[in-house]
Amino acid sequence: MDDQGASKLLIPERFEFVNSIPTTEAGKHDKKALREDIKRKLGLE
Repeated sequence: MDDQGASKLLIPERFEFVNSIPTTEAGKHDKKALREDIKRKLGLE
């Protein structure tokens, strides 16, 4: 990425792949549920 001029601050520490993205009752992506899932996977709770 350095050769393309990308800032190191823009490169994420890790990537998480999920089979499906949870949605709210309104049909929007449930970002809160995604955050909780990542916290659970990392053992931060």
